[in-house]
Amino acid sequence: LSGPLTELIALTHQCFKPQTNSEPQGHLHKAGKDWYQPQAYDVRIVLFLFVLSEEMLRAYFPIYVQDIALTNTLTTVDVDIALPIMAYMLFAGLGTLFGGAVIAKLGLRNTFKWSVLISTLGLGGMAFASSVPEVIALRTICAIGYAVATVSCQVYMMQTAKNEAETTRGLATFVAAITAASLCGAPIGAVVAEVLGLHTAMLFASGMAGLSWFFFQGLKMPSAGDNPQPTSNSSKFKDFAELLKNRRVLT
Repeated sequence: LSGPLTELIALTHQCFKPQTNSEPQGHLHKAGKDWYQPQAYDVRIVLFLFVLSEEMLRAYFPIYVQDIALTNTLTTVDVDIALPIMAYMLFAGLGTLFGGAVIAKLGLRNTFKWSVLISTLGLGGMAFASSVPEVIALRTICAIGYAVATVSCQVYMMQTAKNEAETTRGLATFVAAITAASLCGAPIGAVVAEVLGLHTAMLFASGMAGLSWFFFQGLKMPSAGDNPQPTSNSSKFKDFAELLKNRRVLT
């Protein structure tokens, strides 16, 4: 146990510790006032909390679906458990493909706000679901929100990075935040579900997603972050055409 525990502590520390360089960054002095310039790693707490809200479900989601399927079976219990997971994986992948286009149309802050709201409502709605089709629909909603929100965090890091070193540091922070949330989510979800019950655990996860939205509102957006970026349809089709030519993507 000491090995995984040490790794968890190290990853969590890496996720939240302040980033330092030999030269001070992030603050500029102008007209006698200091103000903060957005940094690529600022979004780490937001990303950690949001991913944590989804990772918490890993500990009890199959049991939750099984309890519903036993009283209101759609096909068989085993298939009913797999269907929401399949729907989530499918729409999370599709949502990732269109996340950049949504950000370009709505702006970074609005995109994250609405995607987190969708995920929060989806997680909260599962506390009151009474049939497998309802769970499938709610997990589909959560998947779309999760995909677009994580893409928003990536775009925030890319837009705030001022050079290649900061881009690398931002992407490393992105991976560290997701890894730490993945390691923490299942144990926390298991404890909450055991103490408070499955349905209350869903509401708890919904609250964690909402908390990430609260922290995101405190972030200073990059210069282009709040402004929708016009894109032509031809460029979108060209990007998708290049993507479909990639054999690794198709396989």
